[in-house]
Amino acid sequence: MLIKEFIRRDYKTVGPYQWVQGIKHDLASNNALVVMEDGTYLGVLTSRDVVVKSHNLVIDCVLPKSPITSRHFIDHVLELMDEENTDVLPVVEDGQFDGVVFKNDLIGRLFTIIEKQKHHVRSIVHDLRNPITNISSLTSLLKSDGSHNPQELLEYTEQACSFANEIINELLMVSEIEDDQAPTKNEQTEIMGFLRESISSCRGAMVAKNITLSEFLPNTPFYLSIDRIKLHRALFNLLSNAVKFTPEGGNITVSAESMDAMITISIADTGIGIPESMQPIIFEKFTKAKRFGTNGENSTGLGMYITKQLVELQGGRIWLESEEGKGTTFYIEFKGGSSIPS
Repeated sequence: MLIKEFIRRDYKTVGPYQWVQGIKHDLASNNALVVMEDGTYLGVLTSRDVVVKSHNLVIDCVLPKSPITSRHFIDHVLELMDEENTDVLPVVEDGQFDGVVFKNDLIGRLFTIIEKQKHHVRSIVHDLRNPITNISSLTSLLKSDGSHNPQELLEYTEQACSFANEIINELLMVSEIEDDQAPTKNEQTEIMGFLRESISSCRGAMVAKNITLSEFLPNTPFYLSIDRIKLHRALFNLLSNAVKFTPEGGNITVSAESMDAMITISIADTGIGIPESMQPIIFEKFTKAKRFGTNGENSTGLGMYITKQLVELQGGRIWLESEEGKGTTFYIEFKGGSSIPS
């Protein structure tokens, strides 16, 4: 996991030529002080520095500390802190000071991550065990006396394999996103045409459930710099979700509205809706808000988490409105677009 979310920018500063005696209280309260002069970063002062290099002036006490970047991983930073016997390291991006990272923040988060990982592993094992158990049972039936329809059993086996494969693919996607291994490759795209292409990828599922699709997409082109693969995946997840939780004969509406340099895309359904208690956790990883679809479709608990990450990686934001029993609308918003190509 990268340390970028642990960077503290609310640090307290101290001048290089202040007397150490006068800043000891601040140093004890803040664990570290950033030494600055006329906006220029000079170092980080810790209590250990003052003990090891006992001098009158701050600048004479500061011990060298290796700079890190937001792309460093937690384990590497902790190793570096141990090597240098320090509880804090400065973050420097492109030659510019960007904040500090404290060991206690990293260790505290690691304990939290470990506990969450235990829960996630249990969820993964549980979710994978179900299709594997089904495959095993179906295979046994295929080997039996032949009283069951082999074609039907093979179809059920294929469904179980497909769900297991979906879980694995989504776990790989989560890993790529969280390890920062999914770089964004933006290219200028005409969004209205792109939306129509994305909608087409889900038409088969809509037809299978006799769901009516309505499109309200302006004929006026709108250009936006996006990662086409990531945005398509996000839209596919939202459309698939709408199909999954909309009963047969329902409706799905896809709309887009642009204003100046901003575009808002909405995907609304007339499905079962999301209970108010579940809405705050719908975008969490392995969310407890996961449910079966209206035709018993499985959910991994990862789809909306992945969707949110993919949207935010491109500078967008996503939110929802829902009423249980009436349906759900997801919104995606992007800025920085234009009605003419650049």
